[in-house]
Amino acid sequence: MVSYSKKLQYSAFKNTHAELNQLLKYSRMANGSLKTWDFKTYNDNTKGFDKYFLPYLDIAKDCGVAANDDCFADSYKDMKNAAYTIPATYRKVFLTNKTSLAYGQNNTCITDDGDPASTTADHPYACITFLVDINGKDKPNRMGRDLFEFKVYQFYDIVNPSGTFSEQYDTANRVWLPETTANRNSNCSSAGVGNYCGAKLVEDGKMDY
Repeated sequence: MVSYSKKLQYSAFKNTHAELNQLLKYSRMANGSLKTWDFKTYNDNTKGFDKYFLPYLDIAKDCGVAANDDCFADSYKDMKNAAYTIPATYRKVFLTNKTSLAYGQNNTCITDDGDPASTTADHPYACITFLVDINGKDKPNRMGRDLFEFKVYQFYDIVNPSGTFSEQYDTANRVWLPETTANRNSNCSSAGVGNYCGAKLVEDGKMDY
């Protein structure tokens, strides 16, 4: 039986996922499709965030890119109980809805013709990464429980949880191939990191791990 706290976490995750897509929608209305965004001019996490997302957020505190900030908890764990560190270079804010958000971008994710800069697994395949703590600095401060990773993939003007797609690109059909259920389950387990847990929640429709 799924616990009440897990039901609350699942509900908060769903709300966060919807809010991130609404945020991207607002930015697209002002700036056009992602493939037209100017990552050459707005070429770091602060410039990109300020240009494409800051105007559409209700921010209680802006922590910039400080390594030791007040927007997230002091420490996090992953699903296998190892320390998890939010990248110090990510732009971090604390929102008025009591969630913490960190933003990172890959400046070379799209070439001038809109094609992926690389279609191999050893290169980033997402233009933007969001890390969101759905209850701010409150516990459990654990990836896959209250900390979730989302990505905006090349060609897709939509925010998806990490683990929705694999790192394999179908060049003939111009689509990213979906991640397997087995890989999601393995990642979102006591032996995994947990950054695919959001994709598992979307697939399963509940938090039962």
